[in-house]
Amino acid sequence: MTEDQVRDIAYCSPLGGNVYPRAPFRFVDREYLIVTYRTDPEALARVIPAPLMPAEPIVKYEFIKMPDSSGLGDYVESGQVIPVTFEGKPGSYTHRMFLNNTPAVFSGRELYGFPETLAQPKFESNRPASTLC
Repeated sequence: MTEDQVRDIAYCSPLGGNVYPRAPFRFVDREYLIVTYRTDPEALARVIPAPLMPAEPIVKYEFIKMPDSSGLGDYVESGQVIPVTFEGKPGSYTHRMFLNNTPAVFSGRELYGFPETLAQPKFESNRPASTLC
């Protein structure tokens, strides 16, 4: 195999054993719910890695239904996102993510560095999609 051939197929690991398609991905018609809650500041200090600092004692728990993602299929993810600061600038720290789709877990970990775990999150709505905002 030549170096050019390696470059053509080496977008994930193991070489030639691709479990997800080549990025970029497109996500269409997503539905989501974000629950924001206060938590113990000491608990946040135990999970946020230095040099990040908690912005306030808040956690955002997200549920996202991905019904149409290019090459990854239909899946649901949920996870904790914590508002943080870095050198005084605001940002977000993604603490944990749970997805029910193996290719999405691998691509999220390998390409984007997200802390994704294969799980079975559920997110359902009983209202017709046309009434959702």
